[in-house]
This record gives sequence, C-alpha cells and structure tokens, in this order.
Amino acid sequence: MSTITDIESSDQVSGSRAVINTNFSNLNTDKMEKSNNLSDLTNASTARTNLGLGNSATKDVGTGASQVSAGDHTHDSRYYTEAESDAQFAPIAKGVTNGDSHDHSGGDGAQINHTTLSNIGTNTHTQIDTHIANQQVIYKSADETVNNSAVLQDDNHLSFSIGANEVWAFKWFLMYTSGATPDLKLKFSLPSGATMNYMTQFDFSSYTEASTLVLPGGAGNPLVETTHGIIFNASSAGTVQLQWAQNTATAVDSKVLKGSYIIAHKLA
Repeated sequence: MSTITDIESSDQVSGSRAVINTNFSNLNTDKMEKSNNLSDLTNASTARTNLGLGNSATKDVGTGASQVSAGDHTHDSRYYTEAESDAQFAPIAKGVTNGDSHDHSGGDGAQINHTTLSNIGTNTHTQIDTHIANQQVIYKSADETVNNSAVLQDDNHLSFSIGANEVWAFKWFLMYTSGATPDLKLKFSLPSGATMNYMTQFDFSSYTEASTLVLPGGAGNPLVETTHGIIFNASSAGTVQLQWAQNTATAVDSKVLKGSYIIAHKLA
C-alpha cells in the first residue's frame, strides 16, 4: 500500500468506514432535537425524578386545591407573611420551649410574659379553690322522723363547719310535716362563743343563737320554711348544727323531709 488510493481501497479502511457510518446512524436515532423541547424523552416522569424535581413540577399555578402559588400574591393585615410570622412567633416559641420569661408588649404598652401567663393559670385555679372552700351546700338526702319526743336532736344531714373568727351568711330551706298538736321546734348548736342572728319567713322577727324557733304544724301536708341569717364565730372552730324536735311530745310522726338544704357563704 504505497498510495492513498491503495489505502482507501484496502479492507481495513472500508471496514472502519462502515463502523463509523453505523455509529453516526445510531447517534442520529438516539439524539434529542432541541426544537422538540424535551418532548422526545422516553420517560418524562423518570427524568423529573432523576433531576430531583417534586410533584409541584406537574401542577398548575393558582390558589385552588392541587395548585401551586405564583409567589406574587398579596395579603391583608389579618395575615402574616412568612418573615412576619417568624418575627412575631419565634420569641413566643422560644419562651415556651425553653421556659424563658419573655416579654411581649401589646399596642397599649402592657407586657405579658411566660411567667405572667403561668401565674394567670395558677391564680385562676387558686381563686376557684378559694370560692369552693368559701361556699358550702348541704343537702338532706333522706326523710328523718321524730315521734313523741320534745328533746332537741341533731339533724342527720343539716350541719356545716366554720373556722375560728370567721363570718358566715346562710340560708336554709326546710320541708317538714307535723301535726297541729306537736308542731316543730328548731335551734342551732354553734361553736363556743359564736353568735347568730336570723330571720324566718313566718314572723320576720330577729332570732339569736339562744332562740328556739317554733314552726306551726298542720294536717300532715308538707310545709316549707326558709330562713336567712349570719354567724359571727369566736376563736374556736366548730360545727353549725341544726337541731329539731316536736314542740309538744305527741305520739304522731313529725318529719324533716328529703330535699331540705342549707347554703352557706363565708363572708370574712
């Protein structure tokens, strides 16, 4: 092979030319045309995955469901942007997370902090506990009977405790039955040194701890008596106890009925 003609006509060159032509043909078959704008991809979904694109790449722009925001929307003063939200709530989140006492000034200049919020909860709980402790409701859950006895006896239900030097206001609602002969008499037993003033619906007179109140009986039909009063306790804590009996011992039933109650409030 001494000439160019000899080289070109040789089997080696002819074979190489055939391989090159085949390779170029394959390249033409597999290549992507830029004018097709990626439409000639074999699998667009696989291509997006390989590029690390999320599913927002296939969604329309808008504000509806399954749409993505264009990023140029506006909002009114009721809503925060992301930056505004971070600025407003990051300190609160920090205080809650870390337990810090972090001040937040409102438009009126008042300051609220984590400690204050905690104290509000504690104080409210304390106030509720105090309110409950300062009120007593005593309910008579069963009828109680006295027959042929004028000796005062403690009611099985209607009593409440008071502390030293406390002042209590009370109301009792008493349902009872008694005959016209025995009637019904009432008295309160108090802690040592305590004094009481009360008024009954029957005569609107003023009674004290030393008084015995006599209620009229009837034909056996239930009667109701209400009383309001105040108790000034001395230095001894103790029990305020309703006592009652027949005013005249008579061999008939006299009853204080289920549903009677006392409501008492501590004033001081």
